[in-house]
Parts: sequence; structure tokens; C-alpha cells
Amino acid sequence: MGLAEPLLERLVARDRVPVLVFPEGLLELSDYGMPGGRAWWPLSIARLMQLASSNDLSALREEVPDGIDEAREALAQTISLVLDRYLLSTSQLILGGFSQGAMLTVDTALRGLPAKPRCLIALSGALICEPIWSGFKEALRRVRVLQTHGRFDPILPIQTGRWLRDFFEAAETTLDYMEFDGPHTIPIDVLARMLDHTASSPS
Repeated sequence: MGLAEPLLERLVARDRVPVLVFPEGLLELSDYGMPGGRAWWPLSIARLMQLASSNDLSALREEVPDGIDEAREALAQTISLVLDRYLLSTSQLILGGFSQGAMLTVDTALRGLPAKPRCLIALSGALICEPIWSGFKEALRRVRVLQTHGRFDPILPIQTGRWLRDFFEAAETTLDYMEFDGPHTIPIDVLARMLDHTASSPS
């Protein structure tokens, strides 16, 4: 299921006219031996699976992916262009993503925006860049955050999501955290929760 159609239906039903933008990742996954899709920085599923099967995922917390700075700059530039085009402010921005996109969402909110966004949506993400992110926590204070994660995620195990949850709590966000019985995906009940957050955010 795509995200644009249900978001539009729900928001228009509440007399809102949203601007929805879905930026593409900078890289083709086919370049990394995976058909279809895109990524924001070089992706190694084999390494993620190796970490997931180990008893120690802590290395992921401090990892600063090669290419994350370029991805953040590209996303921040896109956001700036969209806000200018539609005469919107950063305080009206709802920024979200899935997997790598969720991690880039957090990184951009912390280090790439001129002001706090209205809301963050982090779907099946993980805590990375912890030493860096910890120095920017104030950028998320009181920001509304929806975070979801599958308990049976084979790519980013639930512990990585719980570490991200702990980071959001330490940053004093207004956090809505949801775990679900599923893998690395966006189930219907998560979509419904995301729609509620999007629709309830002021225009």
C-alpha cells in the first residue's frame, strides 16, 4: 500500500489541503545487488544481518554511515525548496521516513533544519550516530514524535528501535512509541497511527 493516497483521503476529509513530498534516496539499490528501490547511503544487508544474528548490536549505535552528510544536505535542501514554494514554515513540517529514511529523518531534524519541525515519524529505524546526535538533543525538545518498530524485525532488531526510543525520551520529545508483532514493514495499524498524527498536526 502506498502512503500518499490514504494520507490525502484522511487529511482532505478533515478539511486540510496537505503538501505531500516523497524524495527519492540518492542511490539505486540495484548498484548493491538488490533489485528495485533506492537508498540514502551505501547499504550492506549482509552486514546488518550479521549484526542482527550477533549478541552485540552496540556497534550500530555509534556508526556514522558513509554518505549520511550528503543525504542530510540533499534532504534539507529539498525541504527548503518545498517550504519556500508553498510559503510554509519549518514549524508546519511533518518529517518522516522508513528504515534508513527514519534515521535520516532524525539526523535532519537534529542537524539539518533551521528550526524545530512540527512532528517526526520514524518507522522501523535505529539509533545511529549516538555520540554526534547526543550533542543536538535540544533540537528535538518538545517535538512530537511517532516511532514504530516490529518486534520480529530481522534487519534492524527491536533492540535497535528501543535504543532510539530511549534517545527520544532523553531528548524530552513528546513521544508516541508503538511496537507491533511483525517484521521490517509498515502494517495497517501503524499506518492508521501515522494518519492520526498527521491529521492532528496543525496546518
